[in-house]
Amino acid sequence: MKQIALLAIIVGLSAVSMAAIYASDLDPTSLVVANSSSDKVGMYGHIEFVQADSSGNIISYYQTDNFVTNQGAECSAAKLFDLSETVGTCDTTGTLVNEFLNIRLGNGVPIGTDETRTALITDMGGFKVDSDAVFGNLGGGTVDVTVATETPFDFTTGGGNVTLNVFEAGLFDETTGGNAFAIQNTTSGANPGIDVNDGDTLAVTWTITVG
Repeated sequence: MKQIALLAIIVGLSAVSMAAIYASDLDPTSLVVANSSSDKVGMYGHIEFVQADSSGNIISYYQTDNFVTNQGAECSAAKLFDLSETVGTCDTTGTLVNEFLNIRLGNGVPIGTDETRTALITDMGGFKVDSDAVFGNLGGGTVDVTVATETPFDFTTGGGNVTLNVFEAGLFDETTGGNAFAIQNTTSGANPGIDVNDGDTLAVTWTITVG
């Protein structure tokens, strides 16, 4: 009998509590604890190399998907939210005011491609370009950012038929040094890299998808 009486009291109190809630301005649904959720903003890339001879004829084409380096992700966070903070491997000594618009080529033999890379093996000095970004796919939940050589890299040396090997390319925020947003080897499987001769040009297009 005591258990039945106790149960009746509990049920009665619950009824009174719910009645008080509905009698007030409090929405009972506000008592429900909502699950938190968020959309992850990811970044991934794609790069294309188009090699042409001195007459403009395309002689080779190479494309591959590309990753964003750890340094690139860290610098992106700093550029978005707080330029005064040191974020991971991101160099914060003045380069953060610049965009990732510098494409540079390297002719050092690559030792592998991974997200920890921060520099080209051997930067080919004069082979760099400061480009403009073009934004596409707006309003679709993702944004495609294209950074391309407005004028292809020109390998005309003016003397002899010099052959060079382009083994890698990088997207940086400086013409020298700086932070690497992405680095991609041009060697893959049987592909030994891109051999360019005197008079050749090489166009590079980087597409980064954000979202």
